[in-house]
Amino acid sequence: MSSPSDEPMLSVLRETLQLAESLHASLEREQQALYDNDLESIEQIAAAKAELAASIEALERRRAELVSQAGFPTHANGMAAYLGHLEQGPEGTRTVTAQWQTLQGVLRQCDRQNQINGIMLEKNRRRAEALLRLLRGDADTPQLYSEAGKAVSDKRGQHLAQA
Repeated sequence: MSSPSDEPMLSVLRETLQLAESLHASLEREQQALYDNDLESIEQIAAAKAELAASIEALERRRAELVSQAGFPTHANGMAAYLGHLEQGPEGTRTVTAQWQTLQGVLRQCDRQNQINGIMLEKNRRRAEALLRLLRGDADTPQLYSEAGKAVSDKRGQHLAQA
């Protein structure tokens, strides 16, 4: 069990972990929605992610405040110093360190999933732009075929109705 002075930090870390796990689940749902091209789900998930991110940021500010109140700087090295200080205390204070490490792991998973989703979004964007160029008959459209089945590479481009 943690000491009473560790309880506020432990509470913040537990709540942040729950939100981070929810964020990770949302990112996984977003990946599936991107794969399925489900715009409605993507929009709903984006709204949920924004709410989760705002809540996580608020808890991060509270965590930084607790670290500062304990006399440590609020950057990453300050958290490490804070945890090192706790490690010198009673056995139960290691719960805070374990919770922090678990949270950091989940946040790394969120970052990786967010990168995957970003790549998928970029590929979808490029594909949509290529289709729009094709429909508009822009000059950099790929080779098309004439009615006779021969390759046509008219640099002026053709509108879809002419292709």
